[in-house]
Amino acid sequence: MLSHNRCKRLLARGGVRLTTRARLLALSTTSSVLGGAFGSHGRSATGVAMALGASKETSSSSSDNVAAEDELEGDRTFLGRLKVLTFNLLAPCYFRSDGVYESTIMNKTLRRHKCIIEVLREQRCDVCCLQEFWFNDYLRDLYQEELGHLYSISSLQRTRSEDGVAILMLKEKFHVVNQQSIYFREHSKFGHDRVALVVLAQLANMEGAEEGSQATAPSSRGKCSPPVAFVTSHLTYPHHTLDEYSRLEQSKVMLGKSKEFVEGSCPPGTPIIIAGDFNGTLEDQVSNQMRSSGYLDAFSEAEGPERSSRRITHCDHRKEQKGVDYIWVSQGAGAG
Repeated sequence: MLSHNRCKRLLARGGVRLTTRARLLALSTTSSVLGGAFGSHGRSATGVAMALGASKETSSSSSDNVAAEDELEGDRTFLGRLKVLTFNLLAPCYFRSDGVYESTIMNKTLRRHKCIIEVLREQRCDVCCLQEFWFNDYLRDLYQEELGHLYSISSLQRTRSEDGVAILMLKEKFHVVNQQSIYFREHSKFGHDRVALVVLAQLANMEGAEEGSQATAPSSRGKCSPPVAFVTSHLTYPHHTLDEYSRLEQSKVMLGKSKEFVEGSCPPGTPIIIAGDFNGTLEDQVSNQMRSSGYLDAFSEAEGPERSSRRITHCDHRKEQKGVDYIWVSQGAGAG
């Protein structure tokens, strides 16, 4: 795994100045890389690469630069170790350096994203959930050229903006079965120009799964692994009270439509993992909504409430440092 100093060198290469947000999210991918497993048919960033465990008994902890990896055996494990990362990339169309948008200087944009890609490639997480993914042809081609041999890349652009979200699935581990685009504005007048992407996947080395087919029980062609659903989104920043209400409405749409899609495509009990930039704290209404809907905050489950309360993944334009990025796991799946 990359050390903190290695990440700093990568992200500073070429003299590209990053915002505090981009730096924190990139560094955090090395600071909390945990190991775990899904229970059979059960189940960063935080800006972190995180693991999701079958039970509290199989949970593990990590030091700052070392990944602790559980290797579980037996029928109850179908995925083995799983590492999930969530990362707000800071879209060049929003990133201003010395008063100039980075998107106007393409060589700077490409240089910074090459550094980010190198971090993603070396981390080699099983699933990477990306926000503020810029839908520029040059940048999209760069990600495909540099990561396409490793990852299946699914993406969804916002309808009135240049950025969106993406989910990268490690090809050697996962086969993408289906995906769903959720446009919040279609389901709520407070949805704004926000989206969520749902990707259904099964183990890549299991037979019987075809892209676009329903993820169901084993077929006559071979044994299918139980499916798992991954969701990523980027909720509105709470500039004022109305935005707080909008965030809550967006989370309800994301939860409801994700559940509807998964239940209509998968067997009962299919685990759902929601990772992204929630632009809020662990004590706000959106986090309460996630918990009341049966989701666990993976970081809190793995690291405990004391460390979780101190997490910092973002320094906003008000210079406030807080944790706003999360990986939520459906409670029936377990996290640890």
